[in-house]
Amino acid sequence: MLILSIFRRDFLYGIIIILSMVNTLLSSPVHIADSDRAMHFTGNVVSEDKRTDYSRLLIDLSHIEINDRSIGYDQYVEFYTRSDETLLGKRVTIAGTLGKSDNPDKPHVLTGRIIATDDNSFFWSEIIYPVRYYILKSFAELFDPQKCDLASALILGGSGRITPQTKDLFSRAGILHILAVSGLHVGFVCAFVSALLFFIPISIRWKFGIIMVVLVLYSGLTGFRPSICRASIMAFFFGLGLIAQRNVDRIHITNMTALVFLVYKPSLLFDIGGQLSFAAVYGIFTLFPIIEAKFIKAVKSKFIRMMMVPLAISFSAQIYVVPLLVYYFQRFSNVTVFANFLIVPLASICVFMLYVILISQVIHIFFAQCVAFIVTQLFASLLFITQLFAWLPFAVMTMHISAVFIPFCYLLISRKTRMFAAYGLLILAYFFTLAGFIDCLIIRATTFGVMATTKSGHLFVTDQCQGLNTARLLSHHQIGDLDYLIAPRAYFPSSEMFIELSDPLYTQNISLGQILIKTGRKLEIYYRDHMVYTSDQIKNTASKSNVIEYIITDGDKTFSFSAPHNCSILDQMIIDAKTKLFTIAILF
Repeated sequence: MLILSIFRRDFLYGIIIILSMVNTLLSSPVHIADSDRAMHFTGNVVSEDKRTDYSRLLIDLSHIEINDRSIGYDQYVEFYTRSDETLLGKRVTIAGTLGKSDNPDKPHVLTGRIIATDDNSFFWSEIIYPVRYYILKSFAELFDPQKCDLASALILGGSGRITPQTKDLFSRAGILHILAVSGLHVGFVCAFVSALLFFIPISIRWKFGIIMVVLVLYSGLTGFRPSICRASIMAFFFGLGLIAQRNVDRIHITNMTALVFLVYKPSLLFDIGGQLSFAAVYGIFTLFPIIEAKFIKAVKSKFIRMMMVPLAISFSAQIYVVPLLVYYFQRFSNVTVFANFLIVPLASICVFMLYVILISQVIHIFFAQCVAFIVTQLFASLLFITQLFAWLPFAVMTMHISAVFIPFCYLLISRKTRMFAAYGLLILAYFFTLAGFIDCLIIRATTFGVMATTKSGHLFVTDQCQGLNTARLLSHHQIGDLDYLIAPRAYFPSSEMFIELSDPLYTQNISLGQILIKTGRKLEIYYRDHMVYTSDQIKNTASKSNVIEYIITDGDKTFSFSAPHNCSILDQMIIDAKTKLFTIAILF
């Protein structure tokens, strides 16, 4: 099969998919029997995401010490700390416990305290991390804190450093993507290194190899973010095609890059950043050539064509990412295309000037200060334009869509499937609208509370006060506001009413329309004088695994099924389809 892949790309795809499946089976996490006991975990900090009041570390564990006995444990874990010390590249020892991740696509979470740190002697700590320290230190010396965080985000990526207010402005204007290092930064690195190598008399293959080494180092500086790795791998494939003097199929290169990602880490298929990154690239490579051929080339004025190109690129990317943005964040910006037209070129100039600062500071601090003054003014202009777009009337539209609609939105783009997708969307809209008119009760029961939804509103009942879990549950089901809350205290905002739970020893009857809730030692929910839920159900189904029990009932007919609490977008399509089908089935 490997030999046949030389002649047919289909066989190559088959090999990569098979390798991805094998990798998934071999990469299952190791479980620790005594995970509730405090142990000493030792590993290398390979990624550090600085936030306003804490840092998120990704640690590559090497071993665990239990009762003076060392056990090898090769696994990536997340650790959160409020320490201001820069720990990237250091070897840390943490006394704590390892908690299983709620999301199977995310690493386990390590909780505890750091008891020892020391410098590493491996490659990344000797070369990559000192360069990263130099970048952060240089920006801290030349800019005020707000501009320093913005400069660091533009060069190293990540929006965690900037303030929530600034981040909200970028999000409303639809330009938060400029803080995610990607193809723009890779293009600058390639162009800069190519310019330096232009006068060096070496072969193009050596120049290509040097550029690739620099891209690997730059990817390490950014913490190997999926977007920068995607752009670097695509640059490698494109460069390889040019050196081999072969025609390069851009879509084929993008597919190959995506499959390489799946071989390395199959769970990246469900990563939000990875989905948005590849969706934008597919949009640019698919739609932009069509727009360019039909509209841009028809314009006679060269200046107008130059103005239309960035708008067309931004529009092409936006068409492909809008369904995902609406599904994950329940809103999208109406001014993204026009905001990108002004802000992306300005941000590109800022990125270039920041590279100049890092180089000029090595020569003389005065040159770096002069360039930094110019960049400060550019940052002020960038923030002003962003604020202008962000607060335009109707700049942001909020809406909720089911995951079932997403495939049909993408099928609309292709002419061959457009008719099928249009009819599919109409049929789905009809069934979802019909299900919305049916008067029934939908219950989503979890280990931390029960969500009950009717036409009159959303009700949440819990004997715990876990605001983060409640917010995640609402967001996961595209529920904006909570109407009624029944809990020990008002830990989450409710628009209509808050009812305080009494002592569990006493039975409490709460009537809300056709819903009767009995609390005490056991929670029972009645709908139209029929008991439709008891807390024994969730104890039997969800006590040993993180699942949600779905119940759809009109009091007489009842349908139920279980689903994972943290599920992929594919699982959510199945859940939404089941919920609507069972709702409609109540009529028959």
